[in-house]
This record gives sequence, C-alpha cells and structure tokens, in this order.
Amino acid sequence: MHPTRRKHGAIGDNHAMIVGIAGRLHEPSVDRSEWPATVEREKFRALCAHLGERLGDYGHRILVRSASDGTADRWVVEGYIRASQKGDTSTDPRIFATRGSRGRRHEYEELAEQYPGLFASVPPRTPRARSDHLIACARCHATICLGGAERTEAIGHAVLAARRQLIPVAASGGAAQVLYEFATQTYDAAFLPPQIEKLTLLQELPAPELRTQVDSWLADTASGPTVVIVHGHDPDGLTKLKTILRDRCGLSERNISLMIEHASSAITYPEKWERVARSATAAIVLATPDDEGGLRETRAASGSARARTCGSSSAGCGRSCGSASAYSSSAGSTSAAI
Repeated sequence: MHPTRRKHGAIGDNHAMIVGIAGRLHEPSVDRSEWPATVEREKFRALCAHLGERLGDYGHRILVRSASDGTADRWVVEGYIRASQKGDTSTDPRIFATRGSRGRRHEYEELAEQYPGLFASVPPRTPRARSDHLIACARCHATICLGGAERTEAIGHAVLAARRQLIPVAASGGAAQVLYEFATQTYDAAFLPPQIEKLTLLQELPAPELRTQVDSWLADTASGPTVVIVHGHDPDGLTKLKTILRDRCGLSERNISLMIEHASSAITYPEKWERVARSATAAIVLATPDDEGGLRETRAASGSARARTCGSSSAGCGRSCGSASAYSSSAGSTSAAI
C-alpha cells in the first residue's frame, strides 16, 4: 500500500524524521572473517532501495555520506530518488550528505546537479569526514544500519549512547548483526521504534514482515508530532487534556499516544517508557487529585511505594523526553546543520 503523496515539510519542522544510513555490502571475495557474512548483493541492494523509496514516499529525510558502489548509502539514495520522481514538487532539500573524502563538499555532487534542490551538504564539525558522519547520525531521529564493519559498528554505538533509535538489520550481516546482538542483550527492544519487533530484524531477506513494520513506523511518524500522555485514574481530566491537544494544538487522534495503551509484555515500566519516549516528540504527565501517591482510598496501604515509583517515572520522563525531542536542523538551499 502506497501512501498519499504529501508535501514535504520545511527543514527543522516536526513533521518528518531525519534518518541516518550506515553500512555496506562486503563482497564474498573479501576476507572479513571478524564480521558475520553479508547477504547476496542483489538482495542487499533491493532492501536498501526499498527503504530509501519508502522513506521518500512518507516525506522523511535521510543522512548519507558515501556514494561508492556497494554502500547502503548509495542504494538507499537510489530508492529515495525514485520516490522524489513521483510528482512531488517540493524544493526543500531532503538528502543530507556529510562531506566526502579528498576535500569534496560531499560525494553526491553529480547527482545534486541532476536533481537540483534535493541534496544539502552538512557543514563539517571535525577535521575528519568520518567523524562528522558519526556525529550527525547520533543527532538524527533514527539510524538504519545494514551490513558494514568497524565504522558502522562505531556509528551504531554512538547512536545508542545518544539514546536515539537504532534499526540494525541483523539479516544483512556485518556490523548490523553484531550491533543487533549487543543491543538486544543490553536494551531488549527499547532501542527500536515500537512498530518494529526485534525478531523481524533477523528475517531472511527480502524480509517482507520487516518491510511491513518499517512501513508502519514511517507512516506513524510522518503525520506530525506525537505527544505521549502518562495519566492517573481521572478519565474526565484525560478527556479534557486530549480535547485541548486536538482543538487548540491541532493534533489528530493518531498523534496522541497514551502510555497505558502500549503493550508492556515482560519489560519494566522504566524500560517501557524508554521505548515509547524514543518515538515521541513530547510527553505530558497528567497529575490529578485522585492520585496522591496512589488512589485516595488505598494510599495508606501502598502510598509510599507508589510515590517512589511515580517520582522516579516523572524524573525519567523529563530526562528521556528531553533526549527524544532534542533534534534540530536548519538548511538553506545547499547546506544543513544537523
């Protein structure tokens, strides 16, 4: 199912993500015994192009560096360009490229001439181009890792340390598989968007279930900012708050998320919050008189324990939400600060 074409929002708005791309295919003839084997070339390329096209279809923006054949960047860009040719007339840059090797502004200069306005260069932050790309990925809303080796692994760990969403497609092998194993052991599924199940990242390519879940993620995040609400036991207060968000702030129902609606499975409340917060633009903790460290009629029996839980959760909301919403970007016609 293809989405209705939407006009791409301005750089720096909250209506689309910036998604970093990292990784490459390693040919079977190259000895890289320290990394899990990568998949067949055509399957790898097809998945990259598909992801690029869907990112473009939903109006999200991408961050890339290398234009070399065999890199995930190059093939994701190929798919993204296909999406840009489907009648979209936006002049906003949507492909952000960090600087290339040998002093080039970026490695997509030839394509940038063919598709005016589509590309923007990211100003350098460090003396090393590879370091610039790592820093930029850590500032993106999310980063997708496919295959890759040492540099891709470093980018993935930087993204996790920055508390951003990471999608390591383990089935593509290489560093993506290593990152998947580390992240699932360390964070369970909290590093992923809630629409993507961790087991689908292991699905053999072409990975139809993963494609479907990625589609849901891109669709849900393309429609505007998402506000997650943590609330107590007052339904009237919750209804009033949702009315304010809809009528005064212009949010649709799908952009209002209730913490209680997210399945918790076997994870703890703080772990659940970490996962929900990563895909939220902002959070509201609704404190109402019915909940004073617990329900009024039960607070004498359990108030102290609940008060500690609520207090730590509120503090966690402040820290995590600040991290989750700290993305910023600005751009002229040819450059963008990420």
